[in-house]
Amino acid sequence: MNIHENARLTSLGDTTRTLDAALAAAANRSVFPHPADRSRRRNVPAIGRIAALALTVIFAAAAPVVGADDDSRVFALFGGSIGTVTDDDAEDAFTVHYRKGLSGAVGLDYPWTDQIGLQLRAGYHQNGADLTSGQAGMRGWWEFDYFEFSALTRLGNGLFHGLVGVSTGVAWDCSMRSQSQGFDRTSDCLRSEDGKLSAVDFGFLAGIGTPEWNGVFSNAIYSEGLRNVVNPGAPGRTRSFRILIGIYLTDGR
Repeated sequence: MNIHENARLTSLGDTTRTLDAALAAAANRSVFPHPADRSRRRNVPAIGRIAALALTVIFAAAAPVVGADDDSRVFALFGGSIGTVTDDDAEDAFTVHYRKGLSGAVGLDYPWTDQIGLQLRAGYHQNGADLTSGQAGMRGWWEFDYFEFSALTRLGNGLFHGLVGVSTGVAWDCSMRSQSQGFDRTSDCLRSEDGKLSAVDFGFLAGIGTPEWNGVFSNAIYSEGLRNVVNPGAPGRTRSFRILIGIYLTDGR
């Protein structure tokens, strides 16, 4: 191997490590901010505050009646999801792809009328994205795993019914993997100089559900995150599409 070839490989390695460090810094600073970044992240977008307020009001209003009526039913859901992040503020260096993940929840369905009901859910969802960069032929995998609390309005009682609501997600695991020729590194982006930090996201949910058959039903849910959980200059807000199979664990009246 000649001197020019050695120089080319050294340059490629330096470029790869530099880009990887930038990706890691973006994740550590923005998904789980350092003190210097917190003032910039302190202002939650107005739409996020509205979602959080709506969720709080719905849970508070439902608390006195949920479980006090034989019509309420407990259910469980499990399935898969396809997640990504938006590239609203991404630089040209990033191309965003989808990440496959798991999704599950337990919940309570309370019918207000024959056509309208309330569903409260607590679940676990895998979000994130696959990333590629034209610089040095690098690939990246961002994985954001959330506990999600949501409230949905169930509309209709026919072949399909609509589901519309809001959610709050709390991250409990985050990892980022960067890979290129001769280089492979995984970073834990739940860690910073100040220890373990968590990120909160707000979102809107919309989807459809099927009637139950022998206690079994299905949901198709689209989730749109409202916060840019990654630093400006990198992708972005979380999005996911979930296909879930559910089963009622208790019977109504």
